[in-house]
Amino acid sequence: MVNNFLPQTTLLFLFSSVFASLLLHASRLPIWLLLFSVGALVWRALIFNGRLIKPNRFMKSGLVVIGFTGIYISYGSTITIESMVSLLIAGIMLKPLEVEKQSDAYLLIFLNYFLCGLLFLFGQSPLDFMLVILVMLFTLSAQVMIHLYGNANRKQASKTAVLLFVKSIPLALFLFFVVPRLGPLWTLNISTQSGVVGLSDSMSPGSMASLGRSNELAFRVELVDGDLPMSERYWRAFTLSSFNGNEWNRSNNLNLIDGDFTQNNDQLISYDVLLEPHEKKWLFSLGVPKISDRYIKLKYDASLQSTFKIYNQIQYRVTSRLGSWIDQKTLTKRELQQYLQFPKNVNEQSVQFSKALSKHADGDALKLVGLIETYISGNEFEYTLQPGVYDGSNQIDHFLFQSKSGFCSYYAGSLAFLLRAAGVPSRVVAGYMGGEENPVSNTLSIYQYDAHAWVEVWIEGKGWYRVDPTAWVSPERVQNGLQQAVPSGFTGFTSQSKWLVELRRQFQAVDYFWNDWMIRYKGEKQQAILTNIIGDRTSTELSLILMLSFLLLLACLFLFVWFDQVKIHVRYEERLLDQLQKWLIKHNVKVTSSHTIGQVIEILIDIYPEQTEQLVELKSQVNESLYASSNGVLSKHTFKAVISKLKKIQKQANK
Repeated sequence: MVNNFLPQTTLLFLFSSVFASLLLHASRLPIWLLLFSVGALVWRALIFNGRLIKPNRFMKSGLVVIGFTGIYISYGSTITIESMVSLLIAGIMLKPLEVEKQSDAYLLIFLNYFLCGLLFLFGQSPLDFMLVILVMLFTLSAQVMIHLYGNANRKQASKTAVLLFVKSIPLALFLFFVVPRLGPLWTLNISTQSGVVGLSDSMSPGSMASLGRSNELAFRVELVDGDLPMSERYWRAFTLSSFNGNEWNRSNNLNLIDGDFTQNNDQLISYDVLLEPHEKKWLFSLGVPKISDRYIKLKYDASLQSTFKIYNQIQYRVTSRLGSWIDQKTLTKRELQQYLQFPKNVNEQSVQFSKALSKHADGDALKLVGLIETYISGNEFEYTLQPGVYDGSNQIDHFLFQSKSGFCSYYAGSLAFLLRAAGVPSRVVAGYMGGEENPVSNTLSIYQYDAHAWVEVWIEGKGWYRVDPTAWVSPERVQNGLQQAVPSGFTGFTSQSKWLVELRRQFQAVDYFWNDWMIRYKGEKQQAILTNIIGDRTSTELSLILMLSFLLLLACLFLFVWFDQVKIHVRYEERLLDQLQKWLIKHNVKVTSSHTIGQVIEILIDIYPEQTEQLVELKSQVNESLYASSNGVLSKHTFKAVISKLKKIQKQANK
């Protein structure tokens, strides 16, 4: 390859494609990096106009130092996906400052392709794929212009890029549907510094209130069979069993749940969960779940936990027994101590209040719960996303007897504390409650604002019973969702326009089906689809069919390439001139493109004077055909006659 300097129009088109790739990541980049990148491209444009000089070694070193320093200030020393992508972008955006030749341009092109693919580290929605395809087509057009070295304009290059893309589709489909799928590039177990919002390992009184103002998607659920009323949409994540006076913390018991899964006649329901990455191990389920995936553990508290942290979308199927009970006949001494624990010398007013109520409950845990409900529902408590800040070690006292205003975590934490103070084992459950229905895809979308906390109280001889104290002050939260409970603070979709609602549902359905297909299409599902297409075959037959299919695909690709290489129709007079030139080359006589057929024949007459008569006659025949025709071209019939006569003359001349 001749490493020539590229035309300015080609370079500008190349840099425009780089800028388009930058825009793919613009929403998650620091503002300084966007300005840094645009500044580098503007600098290169000013170099074109002769207004600025090219950076020397010291300038380049300074820019590299600025880039590294900015990345460190923005992200610190922790390695995250954002920091690595930002570092790569900073390097790529400096590359245009030194790109002038084809070799440098090809390197920038391949870096640009890689930069496009990095978008899938952050999302794989249909819109993401469409944007990446558009930018990659733009980049491919720039690559065509570079390869043709200025012999193609932008329109021609774009057309060629689209044709190349279309011709690559059969191979892409074959690789997707037939070849066994491996883990994609973007399944990296690296934490992300931004964009992950969700439950934490602990719960303080105001922690879930912040989630109540987030409209980020947590997970989606497709119901396989059965119906799921709102009152049963308690999506358990984990239990919080330890309270230190300021916050509740998780239990780490990983034993299997005690009791027969199907011993009750409660409703069974199966569903698929499409979980967004949250970089933790916990999963979500209803009631008492049953799973068959080897990478999921069922904990003693009826919660599910993955064997690995969730850095990418995953999908799993669960069958649950709905209802308010989790069977556990007895508690061990360790469990009893764990579920009765609370710090001493704090919230004394609440402790005394609980003991007073317990005297009227006569040792009946559910009756005690009813007395607490009577107090809360009868004293103008308020459910709100902005309860204020509760400081100090007497937060529960302040909530129960002064402010009386809080989010679900306030009510759940206070109820569990009161029960423990009265000697009743209890625990807080963290998860989500509700879900937005989409009849188009038959799914429920659970958002971060659906984050919820409730309480499970242990009833001796029976098990754990679910109690949701939020329903005592805001029944609409449990019956209809957060929007009905706090309409003024709700951050989700609130439009009442029918066509906007339907458009949103359609978009959500497309996004769900896309992600569902991309995740599920592998292993057994891929094998099942192939079986439906080609029938039930032995492994040898299947291998032979796949090999023949691959060869057929290669043949089709060869035909594509062959048709691309078919020469453009050459006029007959040009073909004749080419034959005459080949004859002269044998005599080391060179002719240029400016020579006419008549001039070349005159040269041949000088070389073969004995063939003068025949060559003059040949010349007259050609001139007559050219000048007698209306379009001034040699006809096909005349061309064949002239070529035949020329071969006879060559034979006579060679004797």
